[in-house]
Amino acid sequence: MARRSVSEFEKIEGASENSDRRFELIHGALIERFPTEEQGVFVGKIAGELMTYAKPRTLGRILVKVHYHIFHDNYNVRMIDISYIRDTTRPLIAKGYAPQLPDLAVDVQSRDDTKDTLESASYYLKNGSQLVWLVFPISRTIGVCTLMINGEIKVRTLNMDDVIDGGEVLPGFRLAVKDIFDV
Repeated sequence: MARRSVSEFEKIEGASENSDRRFELIHGALIERFPTEEQGVFVGKIAGELMTYAKPRTLGRILVKVHYHIFHDNYNVRMIDISYIRDTTRPLIAKGYAPQLPDLAVDVQSRDDTKDTLESASYYLKNGSQLVWLVFPISRTIGVCTLMINGEIKVRTLNMDDVIDGGEVLPGFRLAVKDIFDV
């Protein structure tokens, strides 16, 4: 399979026959995403809880299903399920890809997802995100990922008895894991 560039990705994504399809470019590979209803429920729950916490405190923006492209990387356009961005002075991008990764990135794995979630977390953290939550509906667990000083990724796995928090990125935010998976 040929390695595609961001400009090739833009042409594919912008083609009229692809108007109702969702793609990502991961290290030059075109990956089509098929969001499911189950995934949508978990994305909605987490985004809603983040919005409920952040908005009255004017802490930042919560975004859903946004594409990110870092200018120096010609082979990646990543779509993050939920993003939290602290800097509300940064202009909203009305066309194209957001140029900076969010402070908090949340990826919810769908049952047929072939995306390497740990690789995605590593990419986000090494390119500007401070915190990544990986949500696994099948095992009902959440991986909380941070970047250590030595450049390695630290993953802490939370189960149904645990509480996820916003750490330094979203101070004071807390959500019981069981409340995410209670559908």
